[in-house]
Amino acid sequence: LSFKKKAYWIRLAKEEEEKYLEHLNDDLMEDPENRSSAPYRSVISKEENLILDRLAGKPEKPPNSAYSLFSKLMLQDKQANHVEGEPKNRMREVALKWKEIPEDQRKTYAETVQHMHESYKLDFANYLESLPEDKKAEELAKLQPKKRTSKAKQKSSKKSSSKSKSPTRQLFKNEPEKPPVTAWDLYKIEFAKKNSQLPNKIACKRAALMWKNLSKSELEKYKKKHDKLKKQYMIEFEAFLKTLNEKELKEYSALKTAKIGEELDEDDLDEEPSSDEEENSSSSASDSAGDSDSGVSEEDED
Repeated sequence: LSFKKKAYWIRLAKEEEEKYLEHLNDDLMEDPENRSSAPYRSVISKEENLILDRLAGKPEKPPNSAYSLFSKLMLQDKQANHVEGEPKNRMREVALKWKEIPEDQRKTYAETVQHMHESYKLDFANYLESLPEDKKAEELAKLQPKKRTSKAKQKSSKKSSSKSKSPTRQLFKNEPEKPPVTAWDLYKIEFAKKNSQLPNKIACKRAALMWKNLSKSELEKYKKKHDKLKKQYMIEFEAFLKTLNEKELKEYSALKTAKIGEELDEDDLDEEPSSDEEENSSSSASDSAGDSDSGVSEEDED
């Protein structure tokens, strides 16, 4: 299929998924105890989202390190990428070649990445300005920080979980507080505040019971209240981003782990990767190289 034909079917699937999620949310409002603990996984793949992003004019996020850029270029070069087999084998070959690169060439890669990021910031700002308010709010929502722990952190958290709960992430300076995820969550929080004398489990059960007995008008009231909080948050979040200078923006970017299209690697700009980092970067570099084969090209746009 051509680029535009792929985009047509992807949009169709996305619309159906949104309808499904709306129905699911309505069901959860009526019966919150049936909520699954497993996170929902979208049927739209990263590559398919990338196709829609490119068609919408969203700039591609650049590699985050000199090594990531080198890996991407090597994997895209079909003549240089002669290693067959598993991605790990290809990345080992790339890592060996990286070690042979002189220091001055590494600095050149690092400078190139820095320029790419500066250009990306301008392109992304222009892209945001071209969007209607609702789409702009969606893009800004993707910048919201989410909790993510490495394998090492997960192991250490398991050891310490019996002693104390891990603290929630502190808000960045002047960052607005994120509203509850759903209208039910809003109701549950308000109920807990009004009944602070009750243990958490009992309060949650009573809140769920009372929520089921709310009339349609009362449910709609909480839904509207929740929608209002979300819209207000988007306005405040957009204003917050505009107040950040370059240094603060870098600090904030370090705290957030959300995506704008693809996730960036966590390597330093000119740091040589360790063996663990080589394996971790294999998926991102392979994905980046695969973008050129996934139908995202100028020729397919016709």
